[in-house]
Amino acid sequence: TTACCDFLHCFSQGCNGGQVGTPWTWFDKFGVVSGGDYGDGTLCFDYTMPKCAHHVTVPDLGSCDDVVQVAPQCKSSCQTNTSIDYSNDKNFATSSYGFNSVDAIKSDIYAHGTVTSAFTVYEDFLTYKSGIYTHQSGSALGGHA
Repeated sequence: TTACCDFLHCFSQGCNGGQVGTPWTWFDKFGVVSGGDYGDGTLCFDYTMPKCAHHVTVPDLGSCDDVVQVAPQCKSSCQTNTSIDYSNDKNFATSSYGFNSVDAIKSDIYAHGTVTSAFTVYEDFLTYKSGIYTHQSGSALGGHA
């Protein structure tokens, strides 16, 4: 888990945001263990909160505003499935890096696949359907990665 990748190490603010790149550096250097959905119980470290609807209404999902935010604890043992050896379960990134231009991002996607990014979500994003999103109207709702 990146639970140990807190504000001091990764500029993380938990569910309230943070930096995109620094957790990747953490993953590269310290590794992370397997994890599953809230309540799954089969992997080393499940999510500490259930799925919820964030900024939108979704049938069969409660609002994230109603979910008690539980920050994962930084421990060196599997918290969900204690039969799994924490050290042997760790996975490491082979590298992490950033980009300095849109063309560099495009090139990397072409060569390696997906990238991680973050952006500000505005009210009009909730009604966006297709194509390249461009903010047109409405207030900022928060960040998203």
